[in-house]
Amino acid sequence: MTDSLTTLSDEALLSELTDATAWSEEDRQINQLCYYEPVSDRARKIHRSEATILGIGGGNRSSKTETALVDLVICATGVIPESLKADFPRSKLHGPCKIRIVCESLTVTMHQVILDKLHWQHWDGVTSPDDPHPKGHWGWIPKFCLLDGSWEKSWSDKYRTLKVLYRNPDQLDEVIGLSSFQVMSHDQHPTDFESGKFQHILMDEPPSHAIFKANRARILGVDGGRLILAMTWPDNPAIPVEWILDEIYEKGIPGPKKDPRIDWLTLVTTE
Repeated sequence: MTDSLTTLSDEALLSELTDATAWSEEDRQINQLCYYEPVSDRARKIHRSEATILGIGGGNRSSKTETALVDLVICATGVIPESLKADFPRSKLHGPCKIRIVCESLTVTMHQVILDKLHWQHWDGVTSPDDPHPKGHWGWIPKFCLLDGSWEKSWSDKYRTLKVLYRNPDQLDEVIGLSSFQVMSHDQHPTDFESGKFQHILMDEPPSHAIFKANRARILGVDGGRLILAMTWPDNPAIPVEWILDEIYEKGIPGPKKDPRIDWLTLVTTE
């Protein structure tokens, strides 16, 4: 290959390099998950966690939701990023799986925050993807894990459900089955959450205690069932979070009260 390149004219060599750059940029867009790197060592611990209940605290833009979503996408697709090949527990990969995401609002948060972070054609960053040193990422679900490579065929707005291909983690050419993401919101009645079984449930920001309990029941009896809460501690004292302190935080931090089934990890915005 090197010998063939040395025989090219300057114009032909430039064309080859341009094509290679374009291919690299396209590959990063359609397979962004493969290029994922945790934002910090603290975030890497989230991916290592095998806890049944995982609490993730952090300020705004500390990547708590981002990190949790990536963890779920890995579980849903079987695609492990290169940066996590040696870290990601295989015990969390028993797909295809059913996943529920509980966001703050179906009208404000579902599309603008959750789905945009998953859609491979959407860029989420503080700079443009055309910037010489872009800061951001494309959506995390690889295009080759969508039905026929199509977001439109995979996402149902009527049922608020996204279906993706679960692939053999050791042989990505092999499709094993279909995983699904169901999206719900805090403003739904707690009884709306009292059906189905899920391997993974993510609650983005604190829901009511009743919704938490309904979701916790959905992972019981499920092999490897997990419940994740990603949150910023509210400034408003009227928002009840005492149950989070009692049931997750105090049992999840290192110390004499640590429950081996519960982890609490904190991300720092400046990292």
